[in-house]
Amino acid sequence: MRKILASSILVIFILAPFAFADVNPDAEIHKVMGGLYSLVSAIAVNSEAAPDIRALRKCFTDAPNGWLNTIRVERVGNDLWAGVTVGKYSSARKFLRSQAPELGITDTPAGSAWMGGDFAWIKAGSISSGKLTPSPLRAAQAEGTMFFSTEAQEDWWMSYPPLSKKSAQEVMKLWGVKVTGLHKPQGSEKRISIYDEVRPSEVRKPDDMHTNRKREFGESYDIDMGDVIFKPVPSTRYRD
Repeated sequence: MRKILASSILVIFILAPFAFADVNPDAEIHKVMGGLYSLVSAIAVNSEAAPDIRALRKCFTDAPNGWLNTIRVERVGNDLWAGVTVGKYSSARKFLRSQAPELGITDTPAGSAWMGGDFAWIKAGSISSGKLTPSPLRAAQAEGTMFFSTEAQEDWWMSYPPLSKKSAQEVMKLWGVKVTGLHKPQGSEKRISIYDEVRPSEVRKPDDMHTNRKREFGESYDIDMGDVIFKPVPSTRYRD
C-alpha cells in the first residue's frame, strides 16, 4: 500500500511540476517585472543585434501612448541590456531592492544591483559574430495572456504590454513550458471610465417636471422636479 501511495505521489509530481505557480498579487510589480521580461522576449523575437525600439513595438498590442519613452535598449560590450522605468512611488521599488541581486536586475546597464534608479535593467542577450543569443526565460500562457519567469525564481510575471499573437507564438517556441495555477493579478484589468458606465441615453427628465408660472411679488419663476424646487432666476426686489 505504501509503495502504491509513494508511486502515486511521484506520478503527480512528474505530471504537475508547476502546480503551485506563484503569482504576486501586486499589479504594479508586474508592470515592472513583466515589462522587463516582455521587452527581453521582444528583443529575442526581433533577433537583431542592434534593435530599433520602434520596431519592438510591433511585438505588442495595446501599448499605451508614450510607452516608447519608458523603455531603453543599450549595448555594453557584447551584451545587450533592456531597461524599463520604475515610478518614483511604485510599490515595485521595495521588491526590486530585495530581489535585484538574485535576479540580475541592475541600476545601469552592466552595473550594480538595483537600489533605486529611475530605470531597472536586465541582460537581454549576448552578441557573437553579429548574431544575438537571447537570455533564457520561461514562458507560459494562461487566461489569454503571457507569463514569464526564470530558473532563478518561482514567481511568474504577466506580460506588459500584452504580446501580439504572432510574437506570443514565437516566444512559446523559444521558452514555452506547461504551467498550472497562473492567473492575472487583481487590478491588472483596464479601469472602466465613468463615461463608459453612464451613457447619455440613461439620462432623462423626471416624470413629474413642470414650470410653475404663478409669480408673486418679489419671487422668481420656480421649476418643480418631483419633490425638489429649483429657482433658476434669482428673486428680484422691486422698489416704488
